[in-house]
Amino acid sequence: MLVVVESVADADKLIRGTGTHITSLNVGGTKPREGTKPYGKAVNLTEGEVETLKKLNNDGIDVFIQMVPGDRKEKIK
Repeated sequence: MLVVVESVADADKLIRGTGTHITSLNVGGTKPREGTKPYGKAVNLTEGEVETLKKLNNDGIDVFIQMVPGDRKEKIK
């Protein structure tokens, strides 16, 4: 199933609100904005967003960047 959300905060809220039903998060293209750094080909995140994604990963969610199915999954570090 594909669910599109507007922000990392929305993804975090959705994942935590569903218990164990969502097990992975593919972080899609995000535009550069003030305070962001590039991750992968088309993802730009703030330090706060990176920390949120790391917490999800530490909680057992498979967090990655993969623009198209043929691309290799890149972990957020």
